[in-house]
Amino acid sequence: MVDLANTPLASTPVASTRARRANISKAVLALVVSALAMMPTAASAAFYTGNELLERCEGELESIESALCLGFVMGVIDSIDAYQDNMSGVQKLICVPGGATGTELREIVTKYLRDNPKLRLTSAASNVWVAVREAYPCAK
Repeated sequence: MVDLANTPLASTPVASTRARRANISKAVLALVVSALAMMPTAASAAFYTGNELLERCEGELESIESALCLGFVMGVIDSIDAYQDNMSGVQKLICVPGGATGTELREIVTKYLRDNPKLRLTSAASNVWVAVREAYPCAK
């Protein structure tokens, strides 16, 4: 990593903005990791149920709970994309458009969880998968 502090660029607004963003990103990541480490999880294969994910997704937008929801949803979607892209012979079932934002995806998952209370007892990852598949199915 390049240390901008000792370069002529360090005094430019762009460099200082980048440095602030990097520090903020590191702080947010540290908070999320700390929060995840302190959260109790059930002794099952699933980290969260749909109910637990919904509780986080309905938190204040700038809260750690909301950040946990967003990170979880994006992580599940990244895993789905990686699986679909790297497994030969697997038919793609989910095709998230390139312009979709994490916030939009969180809203899709939150709405799905609210609309399907009986399914919230199952794993949060399964709920994310179904919600996103319904919102962005691949063309046949």
